[in-house]
Amino acid sequence: MRLAHSEHIPWSDVHGVHGAAGVSNWKQLVHGHALHGPWEAVELARIPAGGVSGTHHHTRTNELYFVLSGDARFVINETEFSMPAGHLAVTARGDRHGLRATVDGPVTWLVVEVPDTQPPGAGEAKEEPMKPTLGPVDLNIVSRLDLAGHGVSPLDSVGLLRLDSGEKAELVADDSEIFCYLVAGSATATAEGQDHILTVGCGATLTLGERTVVTATAPARLFWVRSRVEEHPS
Repeated sequence: MRLAHSEHIPWSDVHGVHGAAGVSNWKQLVHGHALHGPWEAVELARIPAGGVSGTHHHTRTNELYFVLSGDARFVINETEFSMPAGHLAVTARGDRHGLRATVDGPVTWLVVEVPDTQPPGAGEAKEEPMKPTLGPVDLNIVSRLDLAGHGVSPLDSVGLLRLDSGEKAELVADDSEIFCYLVAGSATATAEGQDHILTVGCGATLTLGERTVVTATAPARLFWVRSRVEEHPS
């Protein structure tokens, strides 16, 4: 299990992100090269009140956006919708998407980016008008979402785990890899006989074959996303 404490990683300033005016902030929590499966990266991003992350599209990756704080307006293709904290959106390769903060305050969100593993040519031809791939979904209500059938392979499922103080949950990366991020509270992750303290803003990655038991030391919320590993390494 690999830990990434966001408070130990400095923010980088990004000017004119995706063609938009102004400055946004960015930091990388996970680089996919360290994992078995097809991950590109897991990142944190934020924009100030009224800030914009410009509308753009990716030619080879699928992306998942999860709002941690603030109230955003998110665009996928021809549709714009509200994305307050706890809400999720998923974009497939070729989708046009962008995000802006309302004037009420800044927005911080997680981005999970994976190379699209659909067969060549799949998902490239889209009928007009283009519709959102998936969003918005309130994980505070849904808690777990199956991503199969949404054309965002290898992303498999995503959820928000709620644990009362003292409650335990096991995360197992058998034919997959898992990224999780503590949104609220505090917890201990036990893996291979070692205890790791999780505080708000701490991310953890379970590579293929790993497992951990998460025990809440205070009422906690843990965001997680699972990505399938199509071919096991030899």
